[in-house]
Amino acid sequence: PAYLNNENDYLRMGILFGSNAGIQMITNLFLGRLIDRYGSSYPLFGGMIALCASTTIIALAGDINYTNRFYIVLVGRMLQGVSSACATTGGMAWLATLFPDDEQRGEAMGKAMTGIGLGALVGPPFGAAFTTLGVDDGWRYPFLILAFLCLLNAGLQAVLAWSSLPVFEDEDEEPGGSIFQLVRDPYIALGFVINFFANGVMGVLEATLPTRLNHTYHPPAGWVLGVIFVPSMLPYILATPLSGKYLTRIGRYWGLFLGSAVICAGCASLPFLLDYFHTGHKIWVISISLACCGVGLGLVDSSIMPLMATVVEKRHAALYGSSCAIVDTSVSLAFFLGPICSGYIIDLVGFKWLYVGQGALLFALAPFAFFFRQFHCSREPSSQDQTGETQRLLKPNTPEVS
Repeated sequence: PAYLNNENDYLRMGILFGSNAGIQMITNLFLGRLIDRYGSSYPLFGGMIALCASTTIIALAGDINYTNRFYIVLVGRMLQGVSSACATTGGMAWLATLFPDDEQRGEAMGKAMTGIGLGALVGPPFGAAFTTLGVDDGWRYPFLILAFLCLLNAGLQAVLAWSSLPVFEDEDEEPGGSIFQLVRDPYIALGFVINFFANGVMGVLEATLPTRLNHTYHPPAGWVLGVIFVPSMLPYILATPLSGKYLTRIGRYWGLFLGSAVICAGCASLPFLLDYFHTGHKIWVISISLACCGVGLGLVDSSIMPLMATVVEKRHAALYGSSCAIVDTSVSLAFFLGPICSGYIIDLVGFKWLYVGQGALLFALAPFAFFFRQFHCSREPSSQDQTGETQRLLKPNTPEVS
């Protein structure tokens, strides 16, 4: 909030938001291959340590003079990017390896996405509560509490869940295909692009909507900025586990198509709702658009991760670390370019046309999701299951003779 009332509001907020995603994107370029060779234990543990250090840095940045404070927070945000890459890519790759069955994999990844959404839902109100309750330096406490929880998490990993699991037993054998080779696959590239533009909407929202409300609400209360994204994250939390479980039956490409269409509707309608309604009602009316964005993003996120794992598995090899790294890189790139470029685009065409343009791009990309129809794994009973079922039906229901 200290940067919302300066002249370069959009630029500073864009840099703070984008730096996290930029470092996360760079980290993923190397992380996927390391996970494919050495497993997910090391990245998960290192990610918690990095997150503990980054939140501690941000909590202590308030003691530094205003000129240098921005750069200290920037360093903390960049370190958070490293931890995000380790946690997301490492965790999803671990789930992809643990659940080879497509339906079980989708359900597990959907639940994991729910955890990500729950953190994004609880985080802003949790931080806003300390800011608005009149506690001295209350903004520090959420970061310090989070640093303690991360340290506790890392300790539990070291004691309970630490395992060194190299994927390839032969030291001379190299995992086939790097991220740069995999992304040349047209299907992987298409999934990358669709996921990039879908998540780019949220990247732009997080960087521009609070500043926009700050200029039009004069200014909004601290709790408003804390809960402004609740209408988007709550539907996200509800959509990800359900779609992760049930989209396997109709095809994950439907999740990409419907999710892109719903995000398009929410994104394109938001600036018109802001302009049409009076100031006192804007906060509640835009919840409709934000809810559409949340549901749509939940459909896309819960579909793209298991879908890319299936594409890589069928067309290349079981390189789950690289497939998850590609998906996370597209998200990171969206949250890196979206906040940074949105400020310049708003200066060029205005707030309204930025959001309308994003909706138009997603509307044009949505039909391309049907190219993934051939990767739909319809769950059919195996010959063993059919034989067992047939024997069960033919077996006479006679009492057991002793």
